[in-house]
Amino acid sequence: MTLISCYRIRFKIPTEKTAFILNLIEEATCPDAVATGEIAEGKAPQKGLEAVELLYQEKPDTHILFNIFTDNNITPTEYMMDILSNEDWVTASLRELPAVTSGRFMVHGSHCKPVHKPACFTLEIDAGLAFGTGHHETTAGCLAALTYLSKFYTPKTIADIGTGTGVLAMAAVKLWHKNVIATDIDSIAVRVTKNNVIKNNMHPYITSKTVSGVNAPIVQKNAPYDLLIANILARPLIGMSGSFAKVIGKDGYIILSGLLWRQVAMVSYAYKSHGFILHKAFQFGEWASLILQKKKNQAYNLPKESK
Repeated sequence: MTLISCYRIRFKIPTEKTAFILNLIEEATCPDAVATGEIAEGKAPQKGLEAVELLYQEKPDTHILFNIFTDNNITPTEYMMDILSNEDWVTASLRELPAVTSGRFMVHGSHCKPVHKPACFTLEIDAGLAFGTGHHETTAGCLAALTYLSKFYTPKTIADIGTGTGVLAMAAVKLWHKNVIATDIDSIAVRVTKNNVIKNNMHPYITSKTVSGVNAPIVQKNAPYDLLIANILARPLIGMSGSFAKVIGKDGYIILSGLLWRQVAMVSYAYKSHGFILHKAFQFGEWASLILQKKKNQAYNLPKESK
């Protein structure tokens, strides 16, 4: 267990603004970990307000944060910054979270050993350095979407882009026993994923690499995919719609999450222009998880090599 110091910033902002503000914060200050809602507060958050917790290994420039708040007419409440010193701050963020059930999956931390339920897959994921414990609605929504898809579809090639803790890649393995390419732009997330994969005895199935997007050799090598999973945020999902379309085979599926329910039409429209139809949408709280299918007879083309 590594003992380190880190800076913790906590505040509450309107729920409908959370995804947008966190996207700006992640671009401007690059926190080492982000928690929202129940994970950040340790209990169900106040209606209309989302609790946010940011963890940094280096002291952050708080002026950047308040410029973001000011520029977007946000007044955070219960704002505070403190230091977690000489303790394992991954454990500090755990807060005895209970097991979460979504679809056929029960996700729990190492501190919690739930009773196994018939026809239910268990995954052990500890809260901490990477996003994806099952407690956030976007992860729960993806688990529900994977469960639904498994009732009528069996993909042969699967990719999880922005894997976080690797929970969705492992869920796919549980359902279909297929190899999965799991990537993330964050090297910490990839390290966490590799540890979780070993902990859950899935290392023969999952290959995890630190790369950006889908143009990296490790992703291109296994394309086209029958299923791609991406739990990110609405804006990058829209920006990556074209590149995602190029690595999905005809009639293949894509599961998208990290978007608010009010952003469903906007994200769906972006993918419609690349030959996808919205098959089903799941709503968990304010958040949405989408299943889209590629129906357009569009050939898969490798990107041109740079000279």
